[in-house]
Amino acid sequence: MLLLRVQVVKRVTARYKGVNWNSGNQKWKAQIKVDGKVTHLGYFENEDVAARKYDEMAAAQGKPVNFPAPHSGQQQASKGGAEGGSRGGSSIYKGVCWDKVNSHWKATIKVRAQV
Repeated sequence: MLLLRVQVVKRVTARYKGVNWNSGNQKWKAQIKVDGKVTHLGYFENEDVAARKYDEMAAAQGKPVNFPAPHSGQQQASKGGAEGGSRGGSSIYKGVCWDKVNSHWKATIKVRAQV
């Protein structure tokens, strides 16, 4: 008899541009891409703090920020995804992500067969 056990892999997606969850150390990672080069900005316990770190560098580069100051003229950064202008790779649904190669949403689930 072959038993299948379904293992749901929890995928944590950030609400902010420049922020991703690092499952290895269980912290939020902030990074920014400038002139084609990705710069690591640090790991943070709090997602909002990571987003503000991104904003510091983004504002200095004239890029949109996650938390624009009122009346500053700064643009709001777009995370992308289902409601963003571009497909950012993340979804509000667990196990769903944008497949850039095939240009469609894909759902994944990890199934491990035990013999």
